[in-house]
This record gives sequence, C-alpha cells and structure tokens, in this order.
Amino acid sequence: MWGIAQALSDDQIEGVAKYFASQPPPRGTASRNPALAQKGKLIYENGVTEHGVIACMTCHGPNAEGQGDNAFPRLAGQHRDYLMLQLEYFHALLRENEVMQGVAASLTNDEIAAVAEYLASK
Repeated sequence: MWGIAQALSDDQIEGVAKYFASQPPPRGTASRNPALAQKGKLIYENGVTEHGVIACMTCHGPNAEGQGDNAFPRLAGQHRDYLMLQLEYFHALLRENEVMQGVAASLTNDEIAAVAEYLASK
C-alpha cells in the first residue's frame, strides 16, 4: 500500500478516505466454530476478570460498532484473521496503543482466537 499511497496528493487521500467512510459497515460471516464464538462473546461482554481484562464493549460499544469518532473503531464484521493479527500485534507490543497493549497482553492465545471468532461473526 505504501507504494501506491506515497504517490497520492492530499486531496486524493482525502477523496479515498471519504469514499471508504461512505461505505456500509461490513456484515459478519457465520462462525466456523460456534462454541469458540460464544466464548468470545462472553469475553467481549464481560472481560476476563481473573486476568484483569475489562469488557471490550466498554470501549468498542455493545454491538462492536465503535465509538468516539474512530477513537474506538468498529470491530463487528471485520475479518477473523485481521482481528487476530491486530490483537497479536498489541500483545507483542508491535502495535502502539497503551490501552490495547495492556488488554491484549493479558489475553491468552485461545482468548484472542475466541474474541476474533465472535467479532467476525457479528
């Protein structure tokens, strides 16, 4: 993407951003593993108290629709592999966000997979 984006003017970047912002939100796909998605739903709604993880919906909204002008992005309907990768990046401190680094650092790999499965199905 860098190779393409570096050639765009500020006006072109703004136009691309407006275009994508005007698109309807993605719709989730049926879970490949309903039991895992159910575990993810519980984590999303309640957190993991034994690890000190707050409920994801606290920041991302009850339906994972996002809140606060992209301060807390929409997660519902995102691709499962993308969600897992981003949570793994936060977990490994490869992606910066103090809150998400703290949350993801406390999640196990199985919990990350469960949350990603649930959100991809929304």
